[in-house]
Amino acid sequence: VSSNYSDFMNLKIEGRMPRSSNEIVVSRSLIWELEKEGETNPSSVRLGDRTFQITGIYEQLPFEPLYTREQISRANQYHRFTFLSVPEKADYRTAYIKCMPGQEQDVRKGILSIVRSKLPESIPFLLTTKQEERFRYIGGEKMMSELFMLLSVISLIITVLGIYSAITLDTYSRQKEVAIRKINGAGPRVISLLFGKLYIRLLVIAAIPSLAIVYLFLRMLISKKVVISAEWLNNPVLWLSIIFLTTTIVFITVAYRIWLISRLNPAEVIKSE
Repeated sequence: VSSNYSDFMNLKIEGRMPRSSNEIVVSRSLIWELEKEGETNPSSVRLGDRTFQITGIYEQLPFEPLYTREQISRANQYHRFTFLSVPEKADYRTAYIKCMPGQEQDVRKGILSIVRSKLPESIPFLLTTKQEERFRYIGGEKMMSELFMLLSVISLIITVLGIYSAITLDTYSRQKEVAIRKINGAGPRVISLLFGKLYIRLLVIAAIPSLAIVYLFLRMLISKKVVISAEWLNNPVLWLSIIFLTTTIVFITVAYRIWLISRLNPAEVIKSE
């Protein structure tokens, strides 16, 4: 990179930018890797067949995700660190251009117009934003997260509709039983317990294996992906929230149908029978 890279990108560096080809600034994750190998306050690092002096440290490059030390350690891989150096001879193949917010497309058209006036169509030219460039590396994981969210919402809707259909058919088929119980003096509480106990048991029986399968599946995913943190997976508040939300939705659905059948007129049911 050029010597003004840190100023251009507003990159905070503990130390200074390199001034010669044998100096580099490195990400904090590389320092963690060196310390893991037994080095204390490393001042140099060997990359390939060359040894470089470390002149500065930054947390992470702009637009890149910031990993914790625990994530890096769990990943057990070296491709998560980055470094910056200044070449001996300026031969830059990438140029960064800043533009005002909202003017990205106008700037893109202007750059393409200038480049194509000088460069033949047969010569490839890549023009992207930093956001697009980042998406090429982590886009798959982002899309997977969004897909999981969509499937979760769809599954919840299907569950609610399934429960509503099941209890509707159940209450309809047991109208005569409810009518006889009401004639014998059964109140709303007795009728609510008649249906409520069954669906509470069904909810518990279905929820325990389902949550266990989801937990094991997500555990398998985060064991292979450093960008997915395990902190939320081991957070009891998250799982309690999921259980509370599911239970609340099921309770409201079941309670509504129980409320309807508890208002049933026994005379009308017996008459229809």
